[in-house]
Order: sequence, then structure tokens, then C-alpha cells
Amino acid sequence: MLRDFLKTFSRRLIIIGIKPKTPDRLLNVYLKYDWKDCSSRGTAAKIKEYIKQNQNQNTSIKFKRHRYSHFDSFAGEVFRPGSREQRTRARQHRSYNNHWEFACNGVVIHITPTDNFQKYKNQSQVTKLAGVNFRAVIEDVFVDVQKNTNYELSGLSCFLSDPVPLLWSNS
Repeated sequence: MLRDFLKTFSRRLIIIGIKPKTPDRLLNVYLKYDWKDCSSRGTAAKIKEYIKQNQNQNTSIKFKRHRYSHFDSFAGEVFRPGSREQRTRARQHRSYNNHWEFACNGVVIHITPTDNFQKYKNQSQVTKLAGVNFRAVIEDVFVDVQKNTNYELSGLSCFLSDPVPLLWSNS
């Protein structure tokens, strides 16, 4: 199930970094998606649809959804209920306000939105996560972004190799 999910979304997600394993916490891998496509074909909508379709399968992967943050770029602005502006804001909020996490094979994977998806994608390299090809931010770009933005990569390390152990594989 993990590899199926990752194969399905490998083009829509990018590996941004990892949080190393400690004695009281598993290794965490952080993936980002482009939240700006608020349509039903956007990444957030597709992930929600995938989870809904596969929620009754007998698997150890359990997706947890948390609020990421409130989408309030125009604080205090009030829209008339049912207006075009209010519906647009609601679509943006549904796309942005997602933080999924799930654990598998001793690794916790987090999926959160980012504004800089295209920038990261253009400055990335192909690597493997659980045996699936993924794009990961290059170490030079990671260090540069970490210096310039303190919130998105705080506490993370650069992703260098596949940390997910494959307990079995279908060859």
C-alpha cells in the first residue's frame, strides 16, 4: 500500500528533508505539494480521494490529517456567504489546510503544502523513497533555503538516501 500511494503521487510530491531518528521518535520524511491548484484535479483533492477509496483496505498504514494552518492572507476581510469570492477562498482553504502523516516500516511520512513547489522541483534530483523514484531537493538548494527561510526547513536535514526499509518486494 505504501509503494502504491508513493507511485501514484510521485510526480505531485517532492522530498524536502528528513528529521533524524531519536531514541523517542521515529525518522520523519517531509514531502511537499503545490497547493495552488485548488481544483478537483489538484494534489490535495487527489490525496483525499485516494485515502477515501482505500480506507477500508486491510493495511497497517493509517493516514492522519491535521490542520496545517488557517489560510487568512487578508485578515479581517469578510465575504458575503455564497459569493464568488467566498467560494474561491473556501477552495483555497481546502487545498492549503492539510497536513497528512502516516507511519510505515519505522518511518513517519508528512505531507504538507508549499508555495515554492516549482522552485524546489526545478532544483531537484531524482532519488528513491521506498524504492519509488521521487524528486528531492539538492543539498546546495536545501542549505540556501534553510538560511533564507527559517520556518519551512527548520529542524530538518537534507534527504540523501532512501531511509525506508523494504521488508519484501515483488520482483
